[in-house]
Amino acid sequence: MASPSTHNAVSYQPLDPSRRQIRLIEIEEPITTGFLRRHRSPQQKLSCRLETVSLDDSPAFTALSYVWGPPLQLDDIIVDGALEKVTTHLADALRHVQKAWCHEFPGRDASSFRLWADALCINQADPEEKKHQVSQMRAIYGSAELVIGWLPAPNTVDEKRSVWEAAMKLNIGAIRALDTEMQQIVGRKLDLAELPRMRDNHPALNNSATTNAHTVPRVWKPRSRALDRSRGLVRFCSSEYWTRVWITQEIVLARRLVVATPQDCIDFESIARVMTWKASFMRQWNKQPATEPTGALGPFDRIPRLAELKAIKMSGGALPTLLFQAARISASAMATDPRDSVYGLLGVTGLSIAADYEKDYSDVVIEFFQSCMQTWSYVPCSPHTTRVPQLALLAYAGTSKPHRMEELPGWMPNFRAAMGEHDGGGTRADVSPEWRAGVDIAIGAAPAPAIRGSSLWATGIILGKMQYLTRHGIDTELSTTPFKSIPALRGLYLQAAQGYSPTRTGLSSLRAFFRLFVSWQHWSRDAWTEMQWAFWFAQLIEPMTPATFADAFLLSHEKNGMETEEWLDRHREEDGRPFWDRETGEYAKQVLAREISLHWNGWGLFRSAKGYLGRCPVDAAMQSRNGAELDKDGHDEYLAVVCGYGAPVLLRKLEGHYVLVGSCIVPGLMEGEAKAFVQSGEYQLANLEMR
Repeated sequence: MASPSTHNAVSYQPLDPSRRQIRLIEIEEPITTGFLRRHRSPQQKLSCRLETVSLDDSPAFTALSYVWGPPLQLDDIIVDGALEKVTTHLADALRHVQKAWCHEFPGRDASSFRLWADALCINQADPEEKKHQVSQMRAIYGSAELVIGWLPAPNTVDEKRSVWEAAMKLNIGAIRALDTEMQQIVGRKLDLAELPRMRDNHPALNNSATTNAHTVPRVWKPRSRALDRSRGLVRFCSSEYWTRVWITQEIVLARRLVVATPQDCIDFESIARVMTWKASFMRQWNKQPATEPTGALGPFDRIPRLAELKAIKMSGGALPTLLFQAARISASAMATDPRDSVYGLLGVTGLSIAADYEKDYSDVVIEFFQSCMQTWSYVPCSPHTTRVPQLALLAYAGTSKPHRMEELPGWMPNFRAAMGEHDGGGTRADVSPEWRAGVDIAIGAAPAPAIRGSSLWATGIILGKMQYLTRHGIDTELSTTPFKSIPALRGLYLQAAQGYSPTRTGLSSLRAFFRLFVSWQHWSRDAWTEMQWAFWFAQLIEPMTPATFADAFLLSHEKNGMETEEWLDRHREEDGRPFWDRETGEYAKQVLAREISLHWNGWGLFRSAKGYLGRCPVDAAMQSRNGAELDKDGHDEYLAVVCGYGAPVLLRKLEGHYVLVGSCIVPGLMEGEAKAFVQSGEYQLANLEMR
């Protein structure tokens, strides 16, 4: 949804809401030859007129999906004979998108082209009309025969702009070529619904030996020197277009979507296939799992998530899953108005929430939170249930979140889109849907969570006070240069091992420490891979032989009575390779060092009174102390597990209530182990009030 225009010279005639009326743009002097014709000059004022139609009559029209752009960078166009100022992004799109339409419909008369663009087709000065039209977004984008996504040019001088246009044309050509090669390998085009499982179902796509040696290694291999094409794709995927919350809705709702630049266009499905291939290949190359639980969305991650959400929507997926995926994307998207982090999802999810810009942000989020709890209404069943935990939105809450609105309660999600800024904090933004810390700790015994006033009430257990081992985030404790981090990492490990309880967690101190730093895998399901990665991680702490490592990494019962050397000899891959194979060792250490640098931004290390070792988000109250159990105002901080949420949490205790600081990662608690504490009577469930 575009921001209001700063100038309203157009005389709008009222729309009839009962007839689902909308306005469409007819561009005068239509382009008839697509991308072969030289485009209109920015100095040539574009002229158009508005006409009113009813969606009930099934009109043929195209909807524009675009980024509003800087509000003070304006351009003049003529609308119904009047001079109107619009942002340069919209003016650029109006000059060029008809070429994309001609490209997609080559046999049609160009004079029949009609376009819907929110900034012009909605009277931005009429709050009632704006409210009604926002509620119609789902119908508008779902009814359009074509949606054109416009990639905005950088705000630079014309000479650099021409370079950008040529580069984008080359990038689209590269995507088109890679999509063709992908089809040759698989034997057909993959549907969007098939992309999330691409790596498992089509392993040939991740095997560079089966693909064109001049194309795939050059594009995908991260250590290749010939990265020109790959860097171009990074620039393509890094466009602001992909980061906006309203764009998410427009992409998902579109029946047919093409992405356009001044000189070329390409369908979204081709982009999604290639970018999912890229992301999958990179994870395979880095020996990471097929799907990452982290919230940090890099340039090749966001588009696959958008494609997955679109596939769920197209297939009529269950609302809980659809809502969960939409919330994950919205939480890492940007919006000018913080309320749009919620309103931008309504067309996708169909939640019965009316967009009301008269409401405060906190009221909007409370209504959204309540709708999510009702939708997710978690009824615990088997340990492998796929239902979404009822309090999953706590992943985006906590006083530790950057750019947080101070007036919000700690439990209230503060989507990073609120101020239009990104959080560079890696895994801070998300919690794996597979983590089960508090999912079923209170089967049949706990009241449902509830919002009363500004408080969230939920059942949980308090696992003791927390002692912080780092004064700042880990990223400031460790050097970002590989191998120079060894002294700091060793110091942290020795400090963390003091007071740690392997009896409580069932993990050695080295294993728990490793799982804190490399948390993108559910290691309990892949012990051999964990040994491989942990061995090279241990080399960043101090040089270890395989035997020394095994003695430090494994508890005595895990060797099944065998001597260390015998155990090592028996635990090899099917081809006989040991986990300490040096073929990928040096590279593994570099990847691990990079993971530490990228994914520990804003996290601190703690040890609980019961001997747990964990990492937690760092907030302002925590950064001024070291080795303390109290925050700077003298308030105790506790490790807790809350029923209906997948990760342990850090709570700050105030008079009669708690404040949520953020989610934690605690080896020994992530797989639902707390349930046994309740069943044994070691801990009692309590009704916790969070403000």
